[in-house]
Amino acid sequence: MPAVRGLEDYLRTLEIVEARPLHELQNTTIGIDVFQWLRSNNFICRESLHSALGGLPVTLEKQVHEQLNKFHEWRMTPLFVFNGLKYSQNARAPFSSSRSRKYAAKRKQAWKSMENNNVEKAMELFSQISGYVSVSAQDDLIRIFSRWNALIPEKNRSLQRGDAAASADLENHDQNAQNGEQAQPRPQGQESQENNVYRPISWFRAPYYAASQMAYLESQEEMLHAVCGGCDLLMFGGEKVILNIDFGTSSFEVVDLEKVLFALKVELNPYCFVDTCLLSGFDASRTFEPLTLSSAPPASLDSHHHHGYHSHQHNRRGKEPGGRGGGGGMRRNFSFSHSLDMVQRKGSGLRVIHEFLCTFNDAASSSSYNSNMSASTLASAVSTRSLRSVGAQSQRSMKSSKSAYTLSTYQRKHKVSTRAASGHIDKMLQHMLVAPNENVEDTINNNTSAAAAVGGVGGDEEDEKMENPKYREYLDLYRVVRKRVCNAKVLSFNGETKLYQPFRWMNEQIQKQKKEQLKTQQSEQELNAEEQREIERRQEVEAMRKRDGGGAAPAAAAAAGGDGIRNAEAMDSDANAEVVNDVDDDGDVGVDDGGNEHNIPCNVYRLLGVGILSTFLPSAILGGHLIDTTPLIDSRELEQAMNNVLPLRTRILCIFQHAFSTQRMVSLQRWFEPNRDKELKYDTTWTSQWVRNYRQCIRVLFDANVRGLWRERNISLVTPLKILLEANAKKDLLDIKDEDDEEDDKTAPIRMPALTTISEVLTAAYCGTLITLGLVRERGALSKVAHALAKINKFEFETILALEMLQKEDLSEKAFTLIDENGKEFQIDTFSSHHHPQQHGHGGHQQHHHHPQPHVNQQMIHRRRTLRLLTRCCSLLPMRPFIDGKREWTSKLSHSLAAFNHVTTVYHTNLRNSIESAICWFYCHIDNGVRPHQNVLISPAFLKELALSLKQLPPEPCSAMGVLIEQFVLRFADINWNTVKKLPDTQKYKMITVEFEQLQRQFPVFNKTQFAIQNCMQFFYQICTLVKELGDAQILRNAVVQQFENAYEYLRELGVWDAICFMEVNQHKM
Repeated sequence: MPAVRGLEDYLRTLEIVEARPLHELQNTTIGIDVFQWLRSNNFICRESLHSALGGLPVTLEKQVHEQLNKFHEWRMTPLFVFNGLKYSQNARAPFSSSRSRKYAAKRKQAWKSMENNNVEKAMELFSQISGYVSVSAQDDLIRIFSRWNALIPEKNRSLQRGDAAASADLENHDQNAQNGEQAQPRPQGQESQENNVYRPISWFRAPYYAASQMAYLESQEEMLHAVCGGCDLLMFGGEKVILNIDFGTSSFEVVDLEKVLFALKVELNPYCFVDTCLLSGFDASRTFEPLTLSSAPPASLDSHHHHGYHSHQHNRRGKEPGGRGGGGGMRRNFSFSHSLDMVQRKGSGLRVIHEFLCTFNDAASSSSYNSNMSASTLASAVSTRSLRSVGAQSQRSMKSSKSAYTLSTYQRKHKVSTRAASGHIDKMLQHMLVAPNENVEDTINNNTSAAAAVGGVGGDEEDEKMENPKYREYLDLYRVVRKRVCNAKVLSFNGETKLYQPFRWMNEQIQKQKKEQLKTQQSEQELNAEEQREIERRQEVEAMRKRDGGGAAPAAAAAAGGDGIRNAEAMDSDANAEVVNDVDDDGDVGVDDGGNEHNIPCNVYRLLGVGILSTFLPSAILGGHLIDTTPLIDSRELEQAMNNVLPLRTRILCIFQHAFSTQRMVSLQRWFEPNRDKELKYDTTWTSQWVRNYRQCIRVLFDANVRGLWRERNISLVTPLKILLEANAKKDLLDIKDEDDEEDDKTAPIRMPALTTISEVLTAAYCGTLITLGLVRERGALSKVAHALAKINKFEFETILALEMLQKEDLSEKAFTLIDENGKEFQIDTFSSHHHPQQHGHGGHQQHHHHPQPHVNQQMIHRRRTLRLLTRCCSLLPMRPFIDGKREWTSKLSHSLAAFNHVTTVYHTNLRNSIESAICWFYCHIDNGVRPHQNVLISPAFLKELALSLKQLPPEPCSAMGVLIEQFVLRFADINWNTVKKLPDTQKYKMITVEFEQLQRQFPVFNKTQFAIQNCMQFFYQICTLVKELGDAQILRNAVVQQFENAYEYLRELGVWDAICFMEVNQHKM
């Protein structure tokens, strides 16, 4: 989660950030924000080709273990906290890439250098645009931490064995120091290894913000000595915030909350500080744009001397087409001090927003509003104001005749494809909405002037009624975010969630002081008023006595005095109420009055806490927005894949929604369809059928007569298919009474079988996944594809992934058509693309560099297609089992495979989400605490073991295995195996050994090259066999089957299959 914009830089200008020696943190427990920790240590940036390779960083585990060793050496105990769900936020997918054009140009140059075999130049360019910390990289830390904890017993045994040697070294060190000899200084955390044993790493995922969770553990539960992360920790009440830990210089930077509040002069109203942070912008609340206009006072050092990732992101975002200011040279300056001054002057953030709520005159505000609204919305808004102009004067607006430029018109004029034409129309629309648009600006200004000229005061009233929709939207979001920040949901003990209110204790003290001051003031006022009334009463009585000596005057005066006292008391009461109301408005907040997060069962937070569930889809349901941002490599094939998996994606969302007991519609926003949001609605019919089928299959799988069929099996994704296939052979086992099929799913409890082991839970989860994929049907019946999958015993996850892609024809030998940042389409991995490369200069012009094209025969085309199909299939396999993680990738990569990897990732993510949805549904329908075995399922130890089991599934795919197998086949083609196989085995063994040694030098990241090649060919053979079987069953088209048959025959002619068989027989010699 990005830190508060400008806050850290401003605190540095105030010299509040202190640098302290690292030994002060010895024997302390520190909460660490995982996202900030990964980013600050540059774990991702150290691998230049990580973004081009895809998947997870190769050396991430090694780097993390090095950092954990440093914590151990300095006797610090870290508690790692992951970010959880994101709150509702009205964000929109960008029209184009979220990276700047400079980044896109460098990426294009990097791939060009890679294709020209200039790997070093490509690495240099890729290193300048890497560093993005993906969610999958954060989730992989759960596996890394688990592996670290598993190694602790061996580490402690080694530590004990080395105690004697360490003691001798320390004695020699002290003796040399006494003799005056120069000795290397010892780390202050390593004076003695006694009692400095390795301890398990603790970690968990917060329900929502990691910052609020850590601040709660530090300030309220007092479990932490300090918290380490961004300045957003201060907003949540973190008392001692460590911004940076530098083991190299043995120092750390820390900031104290109390000093911050006093320096900013908000110690009497800490919620002014919260409001300033929200208006400045952080993860869930973007910057309030009137605070970034040129009308703001000159920014201090905090707006110019930006250093670090957060400030770079904001500065870069301000230069992009979707985020720059208006025309006329207007610059976007931002100053945290200016935001603070505005909040202090107005009294609260809400009053600052209301101050600008009806503002339309600033071009930057208009352009920014336009960039986040659709064309129809903007046109309607402009036309509405145009109708209010005087005399129905014609105004230049979005509905003028010049704007009637349709998609088909552009396509006919420029002779481009539909996707490219659509992209250019969208970019033209984006330019009209974002660039200095004199049509919109003139319309707004002219209408405002006309209304003011006619009505005078009436014009002002009209302006007051006409709110800026952009700022009204921001105000609504601000109220929600502020309430949730001030009432943050955190994880407490026993897996329960509670509301944490930062600054609540401080605000209560402030209110108490204010009430005491008010009481004292009221007492003084009452005393003064009483004295004054007594004097006036005496004077009046004396005057009346002198006049007529009547006796009614004292009573009247007394009555008047009583009324005066009561009136004074009423006024004081009103003043007291006014003070309290001011406190409530500016600081104190009530309990959150509701939201979709209250529909989430407690077990969901337990699953999130241990990393069983990812956060993307649950956050989409919570917020109502599912956003697909622009990928690093865009292509027509990726767009096709996104459309193909949309039905599966919708079904997964339905399962989550049923588990959360909500039917809220989710808005889908995709980069290739800007301003064309899709509505993903809850499908009641399909979900009810899924629940019915799942309950039937669960009863079959865990029937007493069936459990004996699978208790000794190794659980994999196809295990339920094997069990159901065997159970189907016994008809009596499927004769299950529909005892609860007629129950209403919305009201009646769903009775689940008693599960007590990890294997049983995994089997139930995989069963639900197979039903979602359509492989298992009603009453446990299997589809034809399921019958074929039930026969495999290896590569289960990857095989299901491949078959899903094959059925949608997203796994084929066709060349990819890429789409650059200008919407231009071009093909790669073809003979024409290699000999006629395209370079797009400014304005989209193409520069062709002609090279002599060699004769292309049918054999060359056949080889190219075979390599595409083979490498794409093999890139589905993970590289993790064949590397040691000690070296980063420094070899050549394939642009074509990198583009295909985006398609693979789409299917891989949906398959993992399907498994998670089944687990989530199962845990949301177990009876917590009703039966003893259910308590076992929700225990932290059981859940962490389940999370670790799921982490053994293949990680996010990369193109490494495809690149490796391609080089193997190309090198193998030069051997001429059909001649070599006639030689004795010793000579064949020697030749193959030489080839593998050269392949090892070419790809040093692999330490098991031979086994990697064997696995690739075994997997491809298995896919070929399944394709043939499904083709005979008319599941796959003949064209798809023919591709694999041709590839198999080509490899057979090269002798690859015979060589692989020889390698497997003689692998003990190699």
